[in-house]
Amino acid sequence: MKKLENKLEGLGIVVVDMQEEFRKEMQPYETLLNSHKKIISFGIENEIPIYFLELKAPYRDLGETIEELKSAVKNYPKKQFIKKNYSNGFNESPLEGELINYSIENLIVSGVNKNDCVRATVESAIRKGYKIFTSKDLMNEPEFGNNFYQKKCEKYFENSIELINYFSS
Repeated sequence: MKKLENKLEGLGIVVVDMQEEFRKEMQPYETLLNSHKKIISFGIENEIPIYFLELKAPYRDLGETIEELKSAVKNYPKKQFIKKNYSNGFNESPLEGELINYSIENLIVSGVNKNDCVRATVESAIRKGYKIFTSKDLMNEPEFGNNFYQKKCEKYFENSIELINYFSS
């Protein structure tokens, strides 16, 4: 049990742009949704803080996080929905302050816009010293753009089950 506590210590989950406006980008939708539900359940079971980043474009409402994910965390006290104005979730948002507040050093990152918003957030997180963990099925277009994540992430998994098993062993 000690090993599990160590892996979970300092761990946070960041979900990027899983918003209604981007639903058409969530391909394959059912796989992406189910993977997110698994990682969110894992977070809740282990009392891991979960941050939902929502892009708010100038003059355009991109909507909130999809209802399926909002309802999954409805009564969870360690969740936060953070509006962001830029692709990079750290740019002019309270995200970093929240991570510092919870002494988070390791992030499970997921979401849509894999080669834009997710990537910009991951790059910034790495520059700031965070270790990133993710899997193919936690981002849209699981067969494309993986080279960056394989090279830059602390661990890049084939699927969310492997990621969860890593933190549960």
